[in-house]
Amino acid sequence: MKLNEVSEPVEFTDVDGQTKYAIVKCKYIRPEKQLTYEEAKKTIDEEFKNFYREKLQNEIKKMLAEKYQPRYYYDVVERMISPSNAE
Repeated sequence: MKLNEVSEPVEFTDVDGQTKYAIVKCKYIRPEKQLTYEEAKKTIDEEFKNFYREKLQNEIKKMLAEKYQPRYYYDVVERMISPSNAE
């Protein structure tokens, strides 16, 4: 995109799996920069750790859900945290 350019509507899926739309405006352009090995290593190292941490968490959640078959009572949680219960 060019500076101050506005995009067409962009479709994306949020973390809850819902389809959303956004319009993007370019307000700043960061000049290209070749990262040093140390700069790239820090970023890649964190991304690698986060990827495998999330993968492991998902595997554990799946294993526990299959073993214990939990029931989710979202209506009860919603009632407990709703502002009308803040008495």
